Amino acid sequence: ADLMFVHVVGLDETSYPGAVGVAAYITDTEFSLQTVPTGGWLQFSLAAYSVQEQDALGEVTITVTRTGSTEGEVRVHYATSDGTATAGSDYDAAQGTLIFADGVATQTFVVTIHDDAESEGNERIHLRLSDPTGGAVLGPQSEAVLAILDDEIAYGPGTFTDDDGDTY
Repeated sequence: ADLMFVHVVGLDETSYPGAVGVAAYITDTEFSLQTVPTGGWLQFSLAAYSVQEQDALGEVTITVTRTGSTEGEVRVHYATSDGTATAGSDYDAAQGTLIFADGVATQTFVVTIHDDAESEGNERIHLRLSDPTGGAVLGPQSEAVLAILDDEIAYGPGTFTDDDGDTY
């Protein structure tokens, strides 16, 4: 499809002495149309979340946004799944349905994190949205990652120098 923008400028004798008629210019451009779904787009507010393993709260709040339209009630299913983190020992698996009432643009859910004594490095949890209802569709960020930042010190091969300069 072609789109033509026409900017019409009125020419008058005061501003433009001797001018008669109308001037116009044409700008040709590429474009695509995208219709806003009646229930809007649902997606995570961030592509990547992170939480310290030793966080005193032991949980992280994940935000899901609704953009484009907040008309009517819509629902979306959310779920966590193992990446390098393991449900039950590193975090509590979470799943459920978020309900966005008419006019509501954000909803949240919580993932509980377990602080263990293992030095295992940073670990990842996968987050996923699915099955939107009420005329909503999934936005481009319907999947995200939650990083658990390890708080244990890793000891391994190498040397250690103490405050006195002794090397072990």
